[in-house]
Amino acid sequence: MWVGAVEVNKRTAFLVSERPRYQEYYDQDSTFNNPGRWIQGAATGRTDPSCGTFNGSQTDVSQFGSYPSGESFATGCRLYFGEWQDYGRPAQGVTLFNNFNYEVNDWLNLEFQMSHNDRTSTLVSSPSNALSTNLTTLIVPANHPANPFGAQVRPSAWRPFTKLGTLPSSLESNGMGQTDYNYYADAYKFGGEFKIANTTWEGEAWVGQQDSWREFDGRGMRLSKMRAALRGQGGPGGNQYFNPFGSADSRSPLYRAGITDNSQEIVDWLVEEVVWIDTRDKLKYFDVVFNGEVMEVPNGTVRAAFGGQVRSQKTFDFEHPLTAERDNLYSTSTAALTPRVDRTSGVRAIFAEVEIPILENLGIKAAVRSEDFYSIGFDATKPKISVLWEPFDTLAFRASYGESFLAPSPAQLRPLAKDVCTIVTSGVDPLTNISLDGTDSCTSGNPSLGAEESIIANVGLSWLPIDGLSINLDYQEIEYVGRIASLVTADVTRRELNAYLAANGKTTADFKPATVPADAAAGIAWALANPNELITRDATGKVTDVYRAPINLSSQFVEGIDFRVRYSFDIGDLGNFTASLGGNYYTRWEYLPDEFSASTSGIAMQNAETNLAPPLSRYKFNTGLSWFRDNQSASISARHSGKLKFDQTTLTLGYEAFAPEYVRAVTKVDARYSHRFNVFNTDSNLTVGITNLFDRDAQRLPQAGGLETRIDDPFGRQFYVSMDFEM
Repeated sequence: MWVGAVEVNKRTAFLVSERPRYQEYYDQDSTFNNPGRWIQGAATGRTDPSCGTFNGSQTDVSQFGSYPSGESFATGCRLYFGEWQDYGRPAQGVTLFNNFNYEVNDWLNLEFQMSHNDRTSTLVSSPSNALSTNLTTLIVPANHPANPFGAQVRPSAWRPFTKLGTLPSSLESNGMGQTDYNYYADAYKFGGEFKIANTTWEGEAWVGQQDSWREFDGRGMRLSKMRAALRGQGGPGGNQYFNPFGSADSRSPLYRAGITDNSQEIVDWLVEEVVWIDTRDKLKYFDVVFNGEVMEVPNGTVRAAFGGQVRSQKTFDFEHPLTAERDNLYSTSTAALTPRVDRTSGVRAIFAEVEIPILENLGIKAAVRSEDFYSIGFDATKPKISVLWEPFDTLAFRASYGESFLAPSPAQLRPLAKDVCTIVTSGVDPLTNISLDGTDSCTSGNPSLGAEESIIANVGLSWLPIDGLSINLDYQEIEYVGRIASLVTADVTRRELNAYLAANGKTTADFKPATVPADAAAGIAWALANPNELITRDATGKVTDVYRAPINLSSQFVEGIDFRVRYSFDIGDLGNFTASLGGNYYTRWEYLPDEFSASTSGIAMQNAETNLAPPLSRYKFNTGLSWFRDNQSASISARHSGKLKFDQTTLTLGYEAFAPEYVRAVTKVDARYSHRFNVFNTDSNLTVGITNLFDRDAQRLPQAGGLETRIDDPFGRQFYVSMDFEM
């Protein structure tokens, strides 16, 4: 027997610029702009004289194209970049699936499965990134025809392309950059199910392999080309200047036609297409499972299952081709390249599980699993046990205890090195009070990463007090030891601050670098004298590079209550109705920020500047009412989560005035109606629905996106229709 399926999907972009009310609050400024800031010799920086000279009426940051010549401030020229971001990333893909099934006889059934996935996700971004490397080598000579300073200068805060002048043809007409990430995956699996003759035992065995990889299809700029173009040796003929200043735009008062403008030829020469496979992952495995009856006992049958698995995973990372040539404008040309190596993770695992009926209304399940990560030197054996007691037909109690183990992946154990990097555009270094704007923030491995372990305990009950009514209540505790967490930039810099406080016997109450210059100076001196492997600084103490490596946290504790209530009833000929209420309430959610700090509670906090805790309402609940009658059904449901303490640090000048004390509670209502019918002898189902029935707007907040996108969205009321056919 053969079963095949194909899925084709496409999603268009949903841009921040399509929601001006949120773009207005987007914490979206960057001091790295074009017009930029320039350094002459050993002098302090000088702002491009075209900065802020041709904005005209385009000063509404909620609109596309605001401040085309930037906004001048004391030490630079500010760029507003929110219009180049998205809420919903455009994507498209095709998935093919095939399953072949052959029943050999009454005790053996064979299967072969294969799937192929081709998906493209498009990153929407600014026309160019900020430069934080190679700045001292990008020399604009004094005789450059567009040099407004009349002396040799080099950039200190600059992007090659923003909202002015001639833009590369590879960009969209509005200047937006788009980079395709193509994801490919092939999977094959062969095996079958079998019965063991003259026993109650049966089993299954599978062998398979998966191959997945990602391809980068975007733009790149060569350092050698930019250097040449700044000294008049650019373009296909090697005789053109590239003007990096604001006078390249015809609206600038310093513009001179034919002299300060950039030709389409020179900007297209500078920006070239780059296509490369950056990651690849291969997995091979074999697993087998047996289950059946062991023996009869007075109150039932003891059942058991056991099995094992062998798997091998190999990951590959490939260097950016321009970086490998030491000719990437965005990669330090003099830095040593980290050798790219294939990393293999081999695992052998066995498990066993048994179910024992102690009494007619009391049963126990016990399990154990042992895994040996022999290629990276980790192993663990972890148990789990659960008990179910049903003293009455309408009441059941349950309890469980389990331990788990998570070894770091080969990718996480890779060397400390720059992998995927982004430019930080907001935030302040808490140790020195120096802006993080322009910092290179890169994902990285951590070869000293250890394993993560956890303990989970649960007690609960299920009660049926009357016909149609069910009540479920559970209390759960989770403790993580050595939890693996990937840091964000704020986590890395805060960890260094806490190291300083611990080393100097200080607290945040008596160390105020933001308001006390002596404290800021002390922080800079300590940071320069005590290098941090996850942070690179320049001579002034400014953070230039951050490595967002995974680390082991000492502990994390989670305690909470889950509840579910459901009541079904009939009302004459009107049909059946079901009312439901469910949710959770946290009594404890604490995490250890780093080895220098005490545990921190994440409950009722936005947790905006850490990756160690999500936005965490103390309580959440869902409630709904469903109706069923013959071939019709409908439902209305509401989702609610409690308020959060707003703890985002804003950087955009003046946006602190928008900062509320709390992120408001979120309540949204959805509705749906379905009708089943038969057409052309095919069972069909038509569904129409509305999400966010009352068109509730998300709260505007001064942060990335202009709202807290992890708990809310800017979509507003949405309608949908779906049609299903059973073939």
